[in-house]
Amino acid sequence: MRIRFFIALMVAAVVLPVIVASAFAVNKIRLAEKATALAGLHKTVDTVAMMVDRDIQSSIAALNALGNSEHLQTGNFEAFYVQAKAINRTRDTWVALLRADGTQVLNTAVAFAAAPTSKAPFNFVDTVLATQQPLVSSVFTGPRTGRQLVAVYMPTLKVGEEKYVVAQGFALENWKDFGKTLDLPADWIVAVVDRAGLLVARSHMSADYVGKLARPELVAAAAENKEGLMRVATLEGIDSYVAFNRSHRSGWTIAVAAPAKLIDAAATDAVQVAVFGFLIALLASGIMAATFGRLLIAALQAATDVAKGLGQGQGVIRSRSSIAEIDALNQTLQNAAQLLEGERQARLAAEFERERLLELERLARDAAQKENTAKDHFLAMLGHELRNPLAAISGAVSVLRRGKKSGADAIPYMDIISRQNRHLVHIIDDLLDMSRLIAGKIVLDRHPVDLAECLNTCLNALKAARRLDGHTLVIEAESIWIDADPVRIEQVLNNLIGNALKFSAVGTTIQVDMQVVDAQVILRVQDQGTGMSSELMATVFEPFVQGPPPVNGAQSGMGIGLALVRQLVELHGGTITVNSGGPNHGTTFTCCFSTVPAPASDPESDFTHLIAAQPSTLLYVEDNDDAREVMVEMLRLSGYQVTAAANGAQALAAVTARRPDAIVLDIGLPDMTGYDVVRALRSDPHHYDGPIIALTGFTQLGDNPEAMQLGFTAHLVKPIDPDELTRTVEAVLAGKP
Repeated sequence: MRIRFFIALMVAAVVLPVIVASAFAVNKIRLAEKATALAGLHKTVDTVAMMVDRDIQSSIAALNALGNSEHLQTGNFEAFYVQAKAINRTRDTWVALLRADGTQVLNTAVAFAAAPTSKAPFNFVDTVLATQQPLVSSVFTGPRTGRQLVAVYMPTLKVGEEKYVVAQGFALENWKDFGKTLDLPADWIVAVVDRAGLLVARSHMSADYVGKLARPELVAAAAENKEGLMRVATLEGIDSYVAFNRSHRSGWTIAVAAPAKLIDAAATDAVQVAVFGFLIALLASGIMAATFGRLLIAALQAATDVAKGLGQGQGVIRSRSSIAEIDALNQTLQNAAQLLEGERQARLAAEFERERLLELERLARDAAQKENTAKDHFLAMLGHELRNPLAAISGAVSVLRRGKKSGADAIPYMDIISRQNRHLVHIIDDLLDMSRLIAGKIVLDRHPVDLAECLNTCLNALKAARRLDGHTLVIEAESIWIDADPVRIEQVLNNLIGNALKFSAVGTTIQVDMQVVDAQVILRVQDQGTGMSSELMATVFEPFVQGPPPVNGAQSGMGIGLALVRQLVELHGGTITVNSGGPNHGTTFTCCFSTVPAPASDPESDFTHLIAAQPSTLLYVEDNDDAREVMVEMLRLSGYQVTAAANGAQALAAVTARRPDAIVLDIGLPDMTGYDVVRALRSDPHHYDGPIIALTGFTQLGDNPEAMQLGFTAHLVKPIDPDELTRTVEAVLAGKP
């Protein structure tokens, strides 16, 4: 054999193990990347399934409330119709009341007087009445509307000898924008399939496929397994990986499809790069083998020449070729060693990456479990916090309705209702504030504020609520100005002092002091109460963290007050810390803010100079009969002449007829929104250009740019504090919103 063959064998012996080991490493990376992508597909399916179950559960909760309606028990179907119509969120949803034989008593898809005669699918009604459990239907054609829809059926309380079922129908058009709410790659397809295999919703080409059969392979797989993964072509013919999950609540199957080429793309690219590198390495090895062969042959030829010279008695011809070959061989071996080391390092890196991914997955799973536990704990606390004041209100109302308490004897029970109502409003305000802080929607109205004046306002409110009774307050404060939102600063002070009162025994002292150090005001609230452990101090500013039960029997709260305090302080550029000597050694909260110079006095800014004569006429627009009646009577007792309206049309007519001095307007009206009413009034300056106070239970007016442009003078959030409503009316009529 020729020497070039042995050189080639040597090169192959060095290169082939590198190729095999590298191919193994690339394959491991490809499998890991594919597994990660498919795990993400499963997680997306679980997330979408939770969203669908949440919507179904919301409908079940609303239907359950309707099934227990007192209007149904009394046979007041017209009032029940109004109540049922209120839960319809869009034009593509409606509510029907069905008898046991499937006959419709009423249907919000038509007017109450229309008296629907069509029947619902009897098997749905029969099943619900037999099991007394809610039922989510498959896709069917509505007998009244003639549209494809799905429905949620719920049994009601038995009314005499009559059995009813209340149902909420959802036209498939209701789900047409389903996929737009999900932040997914454009090529991914999300679909919801009912128990019969029909598509309820689809994120792509919904107009062509919704209401039709899904892929038979998906339907068959979902019938046998609650969840799984398969590779199948979509309805468009795209080869895809499809992960699915069958909902226990609805029986529907939620599927997410990702094109197979996208899942396999990263691994394919890695393989292509590796193959290209291997080809380059082989080409280089061939060139090197040929070169080394020529050098080795030349060295052997030189050795032959030396041997011939020695045989002929010639002198030894010294040649360095043999040394060069050895050096070249050593260099080749060294290069091979470097290649093997590189492969080993690549393998170790791949192992490290795999372990890192496994650890990240474990941490994500643990975090999800902790979040789920925190959610369950929060819901339990929220239920507890809401039940206590509601029980007190219900008991006080029951006593008053029995008629045994009147006049002065009824005042304590009315105080109970008022006090517990304020507690409910406080809970809702804290929840809304926490939600706005998380969403970044709180905007501070900052200007120079006297911190001592804010403290005085807070203390006056606590005195009025009789929360300071039995405690000694030591106040050391002077006029110190900061750049802040006074409402939010008072909220901070109220939470800190309220906490000190809650966790301090009767007869103890609570100290509040402030001092300026290096252009910083240091505010301290110190109590002699239950104190904190070091573990509690480390987490006390986190949401939903609670300490030991209050010592004075006060309600413990939901653990979000101090979290709000920290966020509000930091929004003002300040800091807050907590210190305690341990359990039963009291607690000190310390806030720091930057000071600003006191503003120059401006007598014209004094609100007392802006108070005008009290107006004589108001228009109060509210569709809830009870709320409207109470607030109208309260305003009349305050000296106003009040006209009431229940919807937008009545409001526009009342403005034309009476020209009120101010309007209190609910945003959520049955015939048109409050925005539409204001738009109609403002479109003609001669029609009405007076102050308008907005009422809403959904969001702050400042969160809606369109609403701000319409020209509302002020904004109140439901439930409304009657005193706050009176103050707001006086303010807008005086020209100060």
